[in-house]
Amino acid sequence: MHILRFIIFLSLILAVFSCQKQEQPVKTKEATIYTGKAQPRWVNATAGLRIRDKAGLDGNVIGAIPYGEKVILLDEEDKVEEIDGTKGSWSRIRWQDKEGWVFGGFLQKEEIMQDRSDEPKIKLLGRYDLVDDEYRSQYIDFKNNNTCIFIYNFCQGFGEVAGTYKIKDAYISINLTDDVVMKLKILSPYELEIVENAELFTCYNLQNGTRLVKNK
Repeated sequence: MHILRFIIFLSLILAVFSCQKQEQPVKTKEATIYTGKAQPRWVNATAGLRIRDKAGLDGNVIGAIPYGEKVILLDEEDKVEEIDGTKGSWSRIRWQDKEGWVFGGFLQKEEIMQDRSDEPKIKLLGRYDLVDDEYRSQYIDFKNNNTCIFIYNFCQGFGEVAGTYKIKDAYISINLTDDVVMKLKILSPYELEIVENAELFTCYNLQNGTRLVKNK
């Protein structure tokens, strides 16, 4: 009789421990959860993205963020604008040791996996005006078929030349008449720097390093 009671008691104890073991939660890998607006974003402007000290194109440029870089979105304005055919809101971000504003239309939620073997597809459509141009009318107008219009001063008046251009490694080579080539470096989607044959713009010899800024 005592042996039977002992067997029943032992069975109950084993059943209790078995239930407790089954009820233990299964541990899963913890995922990183971003709350509020402090979320990661990636720059999809292939020529880089300007960071400014305040929202808007009138804000002072305090840096340039390269293509594919990760930033942290801190806040964004409700107003939606359109720049270069892209819609978005001005966004306050943190990147490295800088905190400022960028145009959110050139940010994306998905991480950009860069293939270094591929050249970025940079688009520079539109008119870029010569900076500090005393004539206020010299510029290059880039078209979407790799052609461009070059407006320049040649002392006796202003001329217009049609040319073609190629983009390679963030540099633009513009082929004009008589096999003349002007070379520019892409500083950002909005700013170019002449690194070869800057003097073609005017009868006064300009120095390489002269910039062109996109007409807004």
